Amino acid sequence: MTTTRSTTQARSGIARPAIWIALALLGSCNSGGSSSSGSNSGSDSGPTGLLYPDHEERQFVNLPMDPSLPTYSGTVDSFSVTPSLPQGLTLDGLTGVLAGTPTASISESPFVVTATGPGGSTQITLQFRVHDAPRFLYSTGPQDTDLSAYAVGASESDLGFGPIQGTGALTPGPEQITFHPGNNFAFVPNRGLPGLTGSVSSYSVSSSSGRLSHLGEVPCGEGPRRLALNRSGSTALVVTHEDNRLFSYAVDASTGQLTDLGDVLTNTGPTQVAVDPLGRFAYVLHDQSADITIHPLDPVTGAAGPMTQAINYWVTPPSDIAISSSGTIAYIAFAGENSLQTFQMDPIDGSLSPYAAITLPDGPRSLALSPYDDFLYVACEGDDVLEVLELDPASGHVTQSTSTPTDDAPVRVTLDDTGLFAFVLHSGAHTIRSFTVDPTTHVVSAGATVRARPLATDISVYQGEAPAQPRTEFLYALGGSTEDLSGFKFDSYTGQLTPISVDSLAGTGPTDLIVDPLGRFVFVAHQLSAELSVFQISPGSGSLFESLTRTSLSEPPAALGVDGGGRYLFVALPQSAQVLAFSIHPTTGELDLLDARPTGSGPSAVNPDPTGHFVYVSNTGGANDSLCSYRFEGGQFVSGPQFIPAPGSPGPVRFSPSGERLYVALAGSNLIVPYLIHPVSGSLTLEASGSAPAKGNTQVFEPHRSGAYGYSAATTSNGGIGEIRRYSIDGAGALDFVEATPSGIGPVTLRSGPSGNYLFVLNGSSDDLDVFGVDAPTGNLTRLGTYPVGMDPIALDLSRRW
Repeated sequence: MTTTRSTTQARSGIARPAIWIALALLGSCNSGGSSSSGSNSGSDSGPTGLLYPDHEERQFVNLPMDPSLPTYSGTVDSFSVTPSLPQGLTLDGLTGVLAGTPTASISESPFVVTATGPGGSTQITLQFRVHDAPRFLYSTGPQDTDLSAYAVGASESDLGFGPIQGTGALTPGPEQITFHPGNNFAFVPNRGLPGLTGSVSSYSVSSSSGRLSHLGEVPCGEGPRRLALNRSGSTALVVTHEDNRLFSYAVDASTGQLTDLGDVLTNTGPTQVAVDPLGRFAYVLHDQSADITIHPLDPVTGAAGPMTQAINYWVTPPSDIAISSSGTIAYIAFAGENSLQTFQMDPIDGSLSPYAAITLPDGPRSLALSPYDDFLYVACEGDDVLEVLELDPASGHVTQSTSTPTDDAPVRVTLDDTGLFAFVLHSGAHTIRSFTVDPTTHVVSAGATVRARPLATDISVYQGEAPAQPRTEFLYALGGSTEDLSGFKFDSYTGQLTPISVDSLAGTGPTDLIVDPLGRFVFVAHQLSAELSVFQISPGSGSLFESLTRTSLSEPPAALGVDGGGRYLFVALPQSAQVLAFSIHPTTGELDLLDARPTGSGPSAVNPDPTGHFVYVSNTGGANDSLCSYRFEGGQFVSGPQFIPAPGSPGPVRFSPSGERLYVALAGSNLIVPYLIHPVSGSLTLEASGSAPAKGNTQVFEPHRSGAYGYSAATTSNGGIGEIRRYSIDGAGALDFVEATPSGIGPVTLRSGPSGNYLFVLNGSSDDLDVFGVDAPTGNLTRLGTYPVGMDPIALDLSRRW
């Protein structure tokens, strides 16, 4: 629910420019568009009032635009446009419909559409801008050891887990990620250990996968907190909280390397730094001296000079600052006073003159200003709301505010470059939630939620060449009796499989298979030979080759798991009741044993959660059937096991798209059961009321990426013919059986494709693989094809691309 409040401030007589409205009418007349008539028009005076009422100015690269239809009065024979529309967009010369898929970004530009009829013509000027899309969202935290990426799709409900990775830096404590304007590089201030020097790391960014490659780090005082780039990205400024300094670095736009330009003293406890968009001043916020210092910037190098002023109009520290794109207005939030103050910025010395203040909900912690300076978003931690303030861009006055509920304790809000997507990090709920912003009204609609790592304190958006669209690239099935691998290349448009190379594993007793989430390796567990093998995946073809000596184990392995960043392989050993953790070499796939922990009796499956913070083991020890959980950080099990009963032979666990729950099929009890995951400890809480009956020795339940439904595979008594059972999932995670769809004979496992458009089912008795198309709104299945695999197949996994 969204509530609206009006403020007592005036607009100061200046109308807000309607730049968020896609339609810009230049020289309009007759209720729309300009018109002219020819000398021989007769009684027909020509068309008038040309409009595109549903046109949206902002479009995304490689994302089809919604067709925009014209309205007008009179007779039109043809339409034309000058200059040519952005690459990939077209104007239908007969109907005037604008459509297509833009393929390159452009800044805001005017295009004149002309409608011509027997008696003359009418025109309208439309503004277009084409943006790179928000593609990945990153979270960081100074007490964490990892950087987490989330895949951002094209809608408010499309937010999922991406790759997790270590920082690669020698200095711990990543505070935030700031992306260079060219999107090729990222910079991370690392807080470091108490009393020791921190650093700033540089990374190159893979626009396709979201992976960050560490380029190096430079020293940066004690306790670096925040980093800000000037508008061109040529200079980086960093505040260090423990020694009260402001550091300046030159940024090499071709390599991403940083060069120290010196540092200057600030007041005590600097927490934030903001750069005037015109490159004149830097503003530093302090939590101990409760003030703001102003530092002039060198017009050539961009380096910050000594403070010229320290401004203190308040008794509580400022919590965040946002500066208008014109460099004339600063908005400063005060969480302790529940207020927002507006300041005019002096163009000569940068001093701040207060002239307006409003009261906000409890705990305004973070600000995000829209690209056109007409709306300000405020995360209010105490009242759990996202406050949206409508602004007069010329004066900075707030004219109206609306409140949208969030999860518990929102501490950070950020916008993508278009202002169409907002993302909020919650420290209480340990979640990240996406919101969409109506381009005209700025009404905020809540979208998807994903679980954040427990120690996350900041989020940043990366704009890419297209929204993230995860899809299946290759599938691999493990044959039990034939002891071989079957591989397929998947066509994500047709749903068809093309067989690729098959590798023999004769004499080794293969028991499980898993694919590296980054699509580099396939790992196989061998029961008879008690070893692990690594197959490299050939890019493009998907063929496999084994180049490493196999890793020997002390006993036969039962199951494999791999973390979401492809950094760690987990192995369940049933005889000694242990789970092992191996590091994975990023280039060769070579395995190195890191740690081992006891499990319950008879571990049969091991599954890391999508945040990479927890590991779960299914134990099939008869009367002691259970699930056990571990917290895993930096390559070590740092806590666990914690046990919870799961009576009835629990199979592998699968996670909800948000990462807040896991589901397990209990074959012995013929139940599918949800468990709630504690966001900090990873411990599980049984949600018995949300369970649903299963049938036919169900081994696994697979939630769909929408979170609205999921599937299990069952064997019927009718000759072993299988069926795929679909269950609805409500907002509390509870399951309800909906319908069954026939499959092959003796289904043993299934996988939902990352796009959500396909379901893959491995049939153990008919020795084949079914491919089903998924109707995303309903979950209904349509069989698209069946493909032979090795005899008695036992495991299936897939690789994905973004």
